[in-house]
Amino acid sequence: MYRVQRELRLGKWGVIENMQMTPAGGKYKTTSHKYKMSISDETMVRGSDLTDDRLFLSLANYEDIQKATSKSKEVPYLIDVIGRVHELGNVQTVKAQGEDRKRVEFRLIDSQGNDLACCLWGSYAEQIEAFIDECKDRTIICLIRFAKINFFRGEVQITNAFDASRMYLNPTEPVVLELTERLSDHHLQLAPFEKSNGKKDRKRITYDWNDAEIRSISEIIDGNQVEICKIICTIEAIDTDWAWFYIGCNRHSKRVIKLPKIDY
Repeated sequence: MYRVQRELRLGKWGVIENMQMTPAGGKYKTTSHKYKMSISDETMVRGSDLTDDRLFLSLANYEDIQKATSKSKEVPYLIDVIGRVHELGNVQTVKAQGEDRKRVEFRLIDSQGNDLACCLWGSYAEQIEAFIDECKDRTIICLIRFAKINFFRGEVQITNAFDASRMYLNPTEPVVLELTERLSDHHLQLAPFEKSNGKKDRKRITYDWNDAEIRSISEIIDGNQVEICKIICTIEAIDTDWAWFYIGCNRHSKRVIKLPKIDY
């Protein structure tokens, strides 16, 4: 099997012989096909004169993602998704499985104004961080291949599938160039929906706290996924040296300091 792994090089075309087709099962499938290719020690891989630089994309529709996840909270296959980056947060370093990992959160907007939450980890967050440093004040179009669908705070969230995902920022491939240009339109707005009071707001899903699972402190420390959970514990001590509240800005999710009123 190690021989086959060496011969299967990422991004290279080849001819695969002596393989089997078996029913596809489990999670994180790269396609929704019913069958998968199974490789064994007898499998042979040789070079191919046929090459094709196309991405062979199968872009998911935002509304279809919402419909699919409304029926089941587990989507067993990975998807291709593209959108304009909106509400880009700061790249943060957080503890995950005892290690420091980078994380960035933002929202993706499609050409119809529908939006999805997105959270990327590790090298993907670093890729966005480097792109921002080089191309400040530019509209960012993000294409993610083999993205995973998660749930966070009651809404659908797109994230990377470990290291299997592929991300392209402001892609110029012919198959998505026209879509990239349309998404770069600064007049593109979020799709509104009617609230019960008649006002319009962006799409949001109310989170049901009863759906949150109970976790232990050790599970939270060792966790590597962003999710809502409940923890039941005993308060051992209370810090009385600091106030139990602070003044914050809801719009930017930042702590602020209240300045005294000055008459000029």
